[in-house]
Amino acid sequence: MNNQNDSEEEYVPPGKRLITPPDVVEIDPNMTELFHVGTQGCKVTRIDGIAHLTNLTSLVLRSNLIHKMQNMDTLVNLEVLELYDNKIHEIKHFSHLVNLRVLDLSFNKIKEIPDLSPLQRLEELYLASNDIEDMTNVCTLPSLRLLDLGYNSIRHITGVQSLSRLEKLFLGRNKIETISGLQGLRLRILDLQSNRIRSSRGLETLVDLQELYLAYNGIPKIEGMEALRSVNTLDLTHNYLTDTQGMQGFASLEFLWLSQNPIETFEALETLGALSRQYGVLETVYLEHTPIYDMPEYREKCLALLPSVKQLDSYSTRVRE
Repeated sequence: MNNQNDSEEEYVPPGKRLITPPDVVEIDPNMTELFHVGTQGCKVTRIDGIAHLTNLTSLVLRSNLIHKMQNMDTLVNLEVLELYDNKIHEIKHFSHLVNLRVLDLSFNKIKEIPDLSPLQRLEELYLASNDIEDMTNVCTLPSLRLLDLGYNSIRHITGVQSLSRLEKLFLGRNKIETISGLQGLRLRILDLQSNRIRSSRGLETLVDLQELYLAYNGIPKIEGMEALRSVNTLDLTHNYLTDTQGMQGFASLEFLWLSQNPIETFEALETLGALSRQYGVLETVYLEHTPIYDMPEYREKCLALLPSVKQLDSYSTRVRE
């Protein structure tokens, strides 16, 4: 039997092929945006062949097989760099990208946040779903408005206290046990769901907060939230709450999730009822999978307690029972 034809090309796995942006995108020397999603065809494995594209303001190479940040030193006009869902291990070779406003390195293999001080204009930083344990170095980003570090291994909230412009902070799915380090911030959205938090204290100074997500923690009672009068959305799903005491300050609350908490009596909703009657803005409440949810006349009693509510669980209250 003859050996396999020597002229046949040896198979090379996709991750080991040398594929650069010019191999998958038609290049115009004057182009300002370069966009390629690896799920639509060939996957880029190396950033190369674009150094001459000095007019680029947006470089998006999502869902590829890129292992290194490299060969971008000349792209000084870049404002958006998105390398979401690649194989990058280190944030490096970015010091010339001084005009960056948005940097997305989510879904990579990054373990450390380096000194990011060259990125003084950065407004949005996405580092979700990496292997980061320490967030301290975000402190060097004075223009930051949005920070997403969800799905990492962070245990302590650090580095954000000096970020006076920060409005949105996403730290869900980490290993945080204590809410701290947020004093003086003007956050509008804070996501701390799916952590290991046992107390809601630490939020006292966040008077501008509008959305607060604390679902899937171990909070037994509502504390330190008296000043959060601007919050309109509050998610406390799957905690250890037995009543609604401590909610009297939520003058703007419209949407509330209390599902999967051990609330056993309708009397436990009295504080929430007073809130509904006093301010009249509470529109949506979820109490599914609590002990009272399966009680007789659950719906009628809840609607009597909460006269402003227009949606109880998944059902409209347009026709009141």
